[in-house]
Amino acid sequence: MEQTEWIDTELECLIVGSFLTNPNAFDPTIVKAEHFTLQYLRTIWSVAFKEWLAGVPIDLVTVTGALQREGLIDLVGGAGNVAKVVANCPTTATDRHLKILRNLHQRRITSNALVRAMDELNQGKTNIKDIVAKIDQSVLDVVADAQHSHLNKEAELDEIEHKILNPVSHDCLGTAWPSLDKLIGGYRPEELVLMAGRPAMGKTALMVTAQRDLALRSIPSLCFSLDMGRKQLWSRYISQCSNISVSHLESGKLFDDTQVQTIQTAVNELKSLPMWVDTDPYHTLAEIRMITRQMVLKHKIQVVFIDHLGKIRPEKANSREQEVSIIVQGLKALAKEFNITIVSLVQLNRNVELRADKRPMLSDLRESGSIEQEADIVLMSYRPEYYNLHTFEDGITVAKNRMEVIAAKVRNGIPGSVILDFVGDLTLVSERRPENNPSWLEQVEVAFN
Repeated sequence: MEQTEWIDTELECLIVGSFLTNPNAFDPTIVKAEHFTLQYLRTIWSVAFKEWLAGVPIDLVTVTGALQREGLIDLVGGAGNVAKVVANCPTTATDRHLKILRNLHQRRITSNALVRAMDELNQGKTNIKDIVAKIDQSVLDVVADAQHSHLNKEAELDEIEHKILNPVSHDCLGTAWPSLDKLIGGYRPEELVLMAGRPAMGKTALMVTAQRDLALRSIPSLCFSLDMGRKQLWSRYISQCSNISVSHLESGKLFDDTQVQTIQTAVNELKSLPMWVDTDPYHTLAEIRMITRQMVLKHKIQVVFIDHLGKIRPEKANSREQEVSIIVQGLKALAKEFNITIVSLVQLNRNVELRADKRPMLSDLRESGSIEQEADIVLMSYRPEYYNLHTFEDGITVAKNRMEVIAAKVRNGIPGSVILDFVGDLTLVSERRPENNPSWLEQVEVAFN
C-alpha cells in the first residue's frame, strides 16, 4: 500500500507554470522531476529542465515545441493543456515553494518506507536488521538528495582556500607513526585506506595501535571486527594499556595484586576513551553503513576500521571478483558520504608464499584490480623475522621485533616504506628505536616472559 498523503497538486502546478513564464525566479535544481506526483507535470518539468540545462530560453513556445519533437505532447494532454498550466498560475513561485515540494517528496518516501517495513514486519519473513537497513537506506538517500540537489561552488572554494592558507586547520589526521605520515600524510576524510598482509604479518597490531592512538588524542573511531571475537579483540587493547602480554590475559593466569590493579586501570582507561568496537561477525555493507551513520551522528566518528574486507557479507553478484568490487566501491562511497576515513584490513593471496622473495606487492592483493583502483592508500605489512630472516633487504637492519610497512599506493603522498618496532605479545607497533638502545617494549616483553 502506497501512502497518498503529503501531496499538493496546486503547488506542483504553480512551480511548473512559473518555470514556463519566469524561469529566473528560482533555482530549478532544487527539485527533480520525480518530486512531482502528477505525471503530465512531471513530464513537462523534465523536458523544460533539459532545455534549460542546454541553454535554451524557457517559455511556453519553446517547451511546447520540445514536447512535440520528443513525441510527448499527447502524454501531457496536448498543447492546450500546457497553455492551461501557464494560464492557471496565479503568482510566481520562489525557492521556498520548491523546497516545500521537495520536503513533501521526502515525507512521502519516508512514509512509504515505513509502510513497507510494517508489512514485512507483520509477515514475519524478513530479518529485523534487514528491515531497519532498508528504512535507513531509503531515508538516507532522500536526505542526501536534498543536501546535494545543487552545488554551492562559492562555499566549497572558500573552504578549500581556507585549508590551503591555514595548514593548522587542515582536517588530515596524523597516524600513530610520524615516519609513516611523511609518506602518506595521515588519514584524510573521504579516503579508503587498506592495510594488507599475509597472516601473522601484524595487520591487527597496526589496527589496534592506530585506533588506540586516535582515542588517546580524543579522536573518535569505530572498529568493525568481523574476524576476531569480542574477548580476543578487547584483550589486545587491554594488553597495550597494561603492558601485559595477550597470551597471559587470555590464558587464565593468576595475577598478583599489582597486575590486577594494572589491568583494572587499563580497562577503566578504555572505558573513558572515544573508541568503539563492534564484533558482530555477520555484517553486510548495508548494516555497516547503518551503524556508521548512527555513530557519526551520535559520537562524531572520524575514522572507521574494518577487520577485514573479505569478511563483509557480499551482495548478490555473478563472481567473487564482482562481489569484492561492490564491497570496495561501497566502502569508498561510505567514506565520502560521511566525510570520514575508512581503514580496512585486507588479506593478501598465497602467491607471496610461493615466491623466494616474500616481500608483498600490489599484485598480491586478492582480486587486486578493483581493490587497487578504488583505494586511496594501500599499506602492506612485512615481517622478515616470520620467514626466519635475520635482517631486512639491506642486509643490515635487524629484523627481530620489527615490521616494514610498505606504502605501495599513495594517491596524495609518496610511495615508500618505513621500518617500525613490533611487539607481538602486546599487539603493538611503535616508532623504531635505535639499535643500541633497547626499547621499553623489549624490557616489558622480558619482564612478563
